[in-house]
Amino acid sequence: MRPLLRKIRRLSFGLGAATLLSITSPARPARGVTPPKLVARREPNYPEALRKKKLEARLVFRGIVRRSGALDTLTMLNCDIRDRHGIALTQKEASKYCLEAQAAAEETLSAWRYEPAQRYGEPVDIYYSVRMDFRLR
Repeated sequence: MRPLLRKIRRLSFGLGAATLLSITSPARPARGVTPPKLVARREPNYPEALRKKKLEARLVFRGIVRRSGALDTLTMLNCDIRDRHGIALTQKEASKYCLEAQAAAEETLSAWRYEPAQRYGEPVDIYYSVRMDFRLR
């Protein structure tokens, strides 16, 4: 049993089964679940600090695609900053650039819209991972 569910059951002891049934969490990709489809997208603004230093970034986020089609509750899982030759910066050097790239990416991702995931024909919230690349041209 999942630790969170155990905790919920402990807290709801004596409150009845309705308490447990009202708690829903986002679905995970599984049988009967169709993934969300991107329907509206815009390109991110390249962070000025990265442009000046001629750096490229690859960020990976995890969020929830809601029934409304909005992507929210974003968490950055990975940030990789490289120079134009493909050499990675150290974590200490990259940290300030990651923050700027993260802000630009989150602003852009908040404007993206999805056709929501469906479980057996009904729209559901679902966890979803998104990669955003900042590449010099």
